[in-house]
Amino acid sequence: MGIPRPSTLSTLILSMAFALAIGPATPASAAPTSSDVPTSSAAPPPSALKDGPARFTVDVGSRKVTLVESWKLKFGDEPAWSLPDYPDSDWAVADEPGAFWALNGLPDKGIVWYRARIRLVSRADSLNPLNMRITHYPTAQEIYWDGILVAANGRVGGTAEEERSGRISQAVRIPYRLTGPGEHLLAFRVSNHFNVSGGLGAVRLGGWKPLQNSIFGQWAMLIFQVGVIGIAGAYFFANFMARINRTYALFSLICLGCVLQTLPLYFALRFNVTFVDNRWFAALQYLGYGIILCSLPLCFLSEFSSMSRKWYWVVAAITASIVLPCECFIFNLIPSSLIRVVKVSNDLVGFAAIAVCLGVTGWAVYRKKENSRLAGLGLLCMLAGVTLGVIYGLTFTWPLGLSALVLFLNTGLSRTLSRRNLAFQEVQLKGARLEIELLKKNIQPHFLLTSLRSITDLLEKDPKVAARLVGALAVELRMMLKMTVERVVSLDEEADLCRTHLEVMGLRRHRTLALDTREVDGDERIPPMIMHTLMEMGLDEAEEDDGDIRFLLERLPGNGLVLRLSHQARLKPRWQRGEDETALKYVRARLQECYPDRWFLHAGLFDAPWSAEIRITDPTALAVCLAKSAASGRAGDRNPDP
Repeated sequence: MGIPRPSTLSTLILSMAFALAIGPATPASAAPTSSDVPTSSAAPPPSALKDGPARFTVDVGSRKVTLVESWKLKFGDEPAWSLPDYPDSDWAVADEPGAFWALNGLPDKGIVWYRARIRLVSRADSLNPLNMRITHYPTAQEIYWDGILVAANGRVGGTAEEERSGRISQAVRIPYRLTGPGEHLLAFRVSNHFNVSGGLGAVRLGGWKPLQNSIFGQWAMLIFQVGVIGIAGAYFFANFMARINRTYALFSLICLGCVLQTLPLYFALRFNVTFVDNRWFAALQYLGYGIILCSLPLCFLSEFSSMSRKWYWVVAAITASIVLPCECFIFNLIPSSLIRVVKVSNDLVGFAAIAVCLGVTGWAVYRKKENSRLAGLGLLCMLAGVTLGVIYGLTFTWPLGLSALVLFLNTGLSRTLSRRNLAFQEVQLKGARLEIELLKKNIQPHFLLTSLRSITDLLEKDPKVAARLVGALAVELRMMLKMTVERVVSLDEEADLCRTHLEVMGLRRHRTLALDTREVDGDERIPPMIMHTLMEMGLDEAEEDDGDIRFLLERLPGNGLVLRLSHQARLKPRWQRGEDETALKYVRARLQECYPDRWFLHAGLFDAPWSAEIRITDPTALAVCLAKSAASGRAGDRNPDP
């Protein structure tokens, strides 16, 4: 890829794809054999190998695929280094072939030779030849088998002008006449003048069918995994757009990061691009790595803690400071001497991200928070998959671990989403029922009959007052019926309804009832008829013969929206007062519907003077209420009742 690969989290995507060399087989014209390239010497007999037993054993007739994991390497260029009988006991040993030259103490530019000894157990034939599958590192390579040039990738050069960039994937078939039983030498001549540092990719040996079966099987697993993760991310992103939930957005970003880590590699290998073009695909991969590194701990913190928003920017800044140098490596903007620093930084940040997730999940399990155990099981599965892959070299364990993590997180978030939808529907249903009860209470025959009786009495005594009462009653009923279909109303509209009701009650009781406001803008948005309901409770608590009553609706200073309704009238004795359960249930249901778990209500039933206070800690939660109502309305339009 041309850049130092990050471990831990990034290994979940990059290691398998690079190690497996997934991609289409190179056509015969692109993968030269011994008949396509000049030979340097005749093939020596197996007994000519003098440097001891082979490091790796290959059985062409079996289903096993051998990964060449250890190489001897040396900087320089001598044609004799391709010969099997050349002594290489003083060469350096690279147990991590994917490491860049700078990590092995070699110069970044020039030519490096790699050698490994292979023991063939059985003879290959023309129907089942020995094959190699290679995922190359920058920039050009020549492949020698027992001193014979069998394939080339690009053009190896001693200078940048002589070198021509090769492609990232290659399939090579070793001529069967060179693959008799015994020990053989596999050598690579690698040059790099383009990238920040050179290296050697993953090399696998085996029969044609085992190699193809291994590649296609792991390719199918990878595509399946990307499909599952992509669908889950799209689903929760759609839910985020409808419900504005931060955890859904972060989970969608995790899925997006996984897709960005995999799809660019898929297209790069599918079209077998050159290293010059591959840097753009690599940039997308490291962008995905940064998204995962940033979103994974934030997703756990958002779901199981109440971290301040400013810390999200801190985590994003730390992640960017680690990922941006990797992007700079792609375009050779940072010297190779910093490769090890960036690699260690990637390790530390990756382990820190996992540690944060484990710590937050452990605390959530201790506090018995919802879905904490599912998240913990997913993390343990991911760690188990990575550990088994690192210790035992199993390439299929980490995708299973990552899939398990996404599966557990998806299950937990789906359960939460279902529970919240049910709770929201229950709140809506409860609010609708209480609206009906409240309308019954205010438009019940007793209320209308009493008002009509008052009108009848006033028609004989004072026709003008009777006419005012009829007009005020009609206005109040019209306003109430209009407000019952609204989700929220302005405080001015609510105050107008309260004043109209006070006018009706004042004319009926032959006393002055009024409402004053203080520090109220009028643009505040509240659920309809909650102040009207509280004011009705305040009227019931006051003595009927105590003269005029003036209510005061004021906005108090403080965080959020704080409204208080009060009056100074003398209250009834305690034994004559009681709590109106229907009215309070209606107010609480309306507040919970619009501001879920972000409100407080205090109604001073036994306090003098009487007051009721509503405190809304987060008025912006109203946007969530409106979004949910709109989504529910659209769903109702799409699924009408029969």
